[in-house]
Amino acid sequence: MSTRRVRRKGMIEEPRGIIKTTKERVYVEGVIEKKKRTDDGTIQIEKRIRKKTFILTIFELEQSYQLYIGNYDVFCIDVQLFKGDENHAVTGILTKARWDKDCSLDDPFEKGDDSILIIRFLMSYIKKQYPYVKDVIFNDMSTKECDNGGSVNLAGMKVLMDGHTWYEEHFEATMYEPYRELYNKLKENITSYKQKMSFDTFSGYAKPSNTGIPVEEIRALYDASKTWQAFFSGMREKLGISKLCIWLSHNGWFNLFIDSVLRFNTMSIQFVLETSTSNYDITYRVIHTNGGKRTKRKRR
Repeated sequence: MSTRRVRRKGMIEEPRGIIKTTKERVYVEGVIEKKKRTDDGTIQIEKRIRKKTFILTIFELEQSYQLYIGNYDVFCIDVQLFKGDENHAVTGILTKARWDKDCSLDDPFEKGDDSILIIRFLMSYIKKQYPYVKDVIFNDMSTKECDNGGSVNLAGMKVLMDGHTWYEEHFEATMYEPYRELYNKLKENITSYKQKMSFDTFSGYAKPSNTGIPVEEIRALYDASKTWQAFFSGMREKLGISKLCIWLSHNGWFNLFIDSVLRFNTMSIQFVLETSTSNYDITYRVIHTNGGKRTKRKRR
């Protein structure tokens, strides 16, 4: 039996060629708006104040800055800012956004609200500290963890349910221009699939009997829905988001359906977060800075 320890996911790794390392303890506060659907179908806006303390780790390299946000060892945000001709950071790539309960110092980092807070902090910090960076590019690799231990492609679920991704909803993310036409075409294609696909064909993938709702009731909703958004939002009303996620994740059918049948692969499309977006404005203050230490380079 192997005794080798499994490396913990999300560990901060020092890149090669570090010029300077800085660690900042940052207090972040912001108001998160959450849409709540009532029993009569109306939507109410619930506002909640989130307060978190993070460690921001910054590695300065010769051609870029690498920023991690989390605790001292584990990150939930990994972003790289690339330097231009005058050594200013001018563009960014969000390499990884993940959830980990240990990403905040005070109390556990929660899914949903705290994920929104940490990305808003990231963009607010970049806007203030790296003013030449106007946008951050990313691939939407987001997933939603379900209560049965399974997961679903969050971008695909949100588009088929609400017509937009999680990043588009909360951060006004837009298409990176070279992908705009492709993204719009993909959305048109999935609408045409709904108009052509019979309920019996859909049932072969989705197994609606696993929902606990009478199949004929689901058939009636499906046949009455002209778009996927109408159908899946209707299923959300019937099941609630927790049971809907469990159904979608069962045997991985939903991820297979959007990738292989609908051919809607958002993971290959690049989105943009712009620093000028107003909803990034939150309150943060640096409590303590440790570092700013330059690494001595050995002469060859």
